[in-house]
Amino acid sequence: MLFFFVSSITRVAAHNIDSIQFKAAANTSLWSALLHFESGYFSSERSAIHDPDYFYSPQGMYNREAELMATLQAFTDDPQQQCRFPARARYLQRYFSDITPQPCPEFDDFATVVNAQSLSLMYASGYLGNPASMYGHVFLKFNNPRQHALLDNTFNYGARFPANENPFVYIAKGIFGGYDGYFANQEYHHQTLTYNQTELRDLWEYQLNIPQQDVELILAHLWELEHVPMTYYFFKQNCAYQLARLLEAILNVDLIAPGKIWVMPYDLIMMLDRQDNRSLIHEVYFHRSRQELLYSKYAQLSFDEQTELTNLLQLSAEDAQARLLNLPQHSAKRIIDTLYDYYAYLESRHNQLTDKQSSMRTVALDTRLQLPAGKSDFIEVTKTPPHYAQDTSLLQISQRYDRQRGASITGRFRANYYDLLSVNSGRIPFSELSTFDLKATHYFNNDRTRLEELTLLRIINLNAAKTGLPEDTGYAWKVATGYQTFRLDPGLESAFYSEGFLGKSLAFNQDTAVYAALSGLLTSKNSLGGYVAVGPEVGGVMQVSPFYAVSFALQHQQFINDWSSQRTTVQLEQRFFNHKRFDMRSLIRYDQQVEYSVTISFYY
Repeated sequence: MLFFFVSSITRVAAHNIDSIQFKAAANTSLWSALLHFESGYFSSERSAIHDPDYFYSPQGMYNREAELMATLQAFTDDPQQQCRFPARARYLQRYFSDITPQPCPEFDDFATVVNAQSLSLMYASGYLGNPASMYGHVFLKFNNPRQHALLDNTFNYGARFPANENPFVYIAKGIFGGYDGYFANQEYHHQTLTYNQTELRDLWEYQLNIPQQDVELILAHLWELEHVPMTYYFFKQNCAYQLARLLEAILNVDLIAPGKIWVMPYDLIMMLDRQDNRSLIHEVYFHRSRQELLYSKYAQLSFDEQTELTNLLQLSAEDAQARLLNLPQHSAKRIIDTLYDYYAYLESRHNQLTDKQSSMRTVALDTRLQLPAGKSDFIEVTKTPPHYAQDTSLLQISQRYDRQRGASITGRFRANYYDLLSVNSGRIPFSELSTFDLKATHYFNNDRTRLEELTLLRIINLNAAKTGLPEDTGYAWKVATGYQTFRLDPGLESAFYSEGFLGKSLAFNQDTAVYAALSGLLTSKNSLGGYVAVGPEVGGVMQVSPFYAVSFALQHQQFINDWSSQRTTVQLEQRFFNHKRFDMRSLIRYDQQVEYSVTISFYY
């Protein structure tokens, strides 16, 4: 390192470069960000980019001064080299007057087409059908007011992997850095097709309040990064991390959540809303998925209109048209518009419609053209943006009591993300996604502390149907695996386990859902009477008000290898308060005996 430092100073003198300016330019967070320098936990600072073609200096990957000197030399010897790195050129022009702007036809044409007048951070809600998408996704959109928003340019960061990759290999490589990540430029309509139409995910647009020169600098740097590989890590160097680091350096704000060794897309949204960064958000826009468009309109139909829509689906196309033309025009318009969204939703889910469904959609559109022009009187229902949801990591203290063991206290840490009772605006309704959920309990009667639970992964998705229309349904399901104590009995040992259920659910409204399912349990010990148990489970969740929610579950299982052994569990949990950073809960649980607990939770 000393050699590189002396070498840089010597070359600074040789090129008549002001050494103070050189040191200042070499040691800013922005220069570090343009090189993607990072400090490892057990290693010195170096670039996350492992492509040597991205650097002028052979030492550029791990010596920012050497790369600065090599860049200055390249820009001086051949000014057209600025066109290769337009963001570096803009940065160095702030410090060195002899680095003058150059015409760069390829980049200039690109920037003219993009015509970025503002910048938006886009947040896609989670998608439980793909492990890589469960935690949401973020990307950047450059807004051009001269054209339709669907033609705006976006930059998206993600891992590249073989199309037929084994799912377990995919998860392992994604976690441990087995893939390269790249920035890719696409027009916005490609993103809406993927997220809104195909995966039925809502998009939230956070238009940022940042200077025009910063928008242009971000665009220039992303242009530099196309086709440049960086090692991708699912829980750290992911889409949220790369965008946070870039925005941090250019905007001089902190956007990576403190106190965490992982970065989640929601954390970036949350950091934008922190008190000291609140001015960064200019406006928030909601872009509904195909599913949400249907649900929003269906919920606004009157009971008679909902009944009429359901009955129409049982008719032939010709009879349906005659029926629609006999309805009051006001209702006919509303039903037809909802019917169109229903078929668009089915087409997104199944990739195609049946012949009858296609005929019905054609008839609906033809009938709509026969009615007077004008929009239906649907209201644009405002939804709560995701940055109002609770933060993703949890610290919790519980005071517990049962007759046999008396009082105890439990400490809990959950790395992320949310559960059925969390304040979950912008997330999948009636679902839970928890990873690395650790509980330790101290029992006062014997002054002992033991590991109560370590759940590596728990996913619940009730998939609650909200319309009752044919094919607007899915399976309610759960998967969980880890290590925990079963039964409220100190004589029984803990065991590794995997459990889940599969069934059906029903949503009475947007705040209440119930389910019935067949559940299963696999344990590593037969302390409960067997290794494999199956049985029915019923449960539900209700958001009574923003400040109060409740969930319940009742389960009865018998062990396959010993039908005389069985277990019954009941759980009723309540959440109080509506706050991003804390709540209070109460829990009544039965598993051979009754346990009561009161909990205070802190989210960060």
